[in-house]
Amino acid sequence: MFRLLTCFVIGTVAVGQSSSAANFAALAQPGNAIAVIILLAAIVCCALSAQVVGLVKGGQLSRSWQVFLIGFLLLAVSQVLAVLAALEVFVAPEWVAPLLLGVMTALFGYGLFQTKRILA
Repeated sequence: MFRLLTCFVIGTVAVGQSSSAANFAALAQPGNAIAVIILLAAIVCCALSAQVVGLVKGGQLSRSWQVFLIGFLLLAVSQVLAVLAALEVFVAPEWVAPLLLGVMTALFGYGLFQTKRILA
């Protein structure tokens, strides 16, 4: 009974929320178009770095490439948030995207440091 009541309350609240259409015209603006291009590039980089991680599995460079993969994933997530905010579908707090980009930059720096240490 409690589950049924909980589902009813959640369903009632969800139906009561106003819905709005996505603003696809916002993607034509230069800043948002660049965000989409960066998102596509980040997805390609994620796929390529995942393949490299598979190739160097267990090697000395595997840790570096795992860090690069996580960095590219964070870049993709931050760009997805930017695109969703531009489309007015989902707006995350303003501090989330810069935080993700900062962590991504730190991970790339750490990955480069690891690679330099291994190869030197």
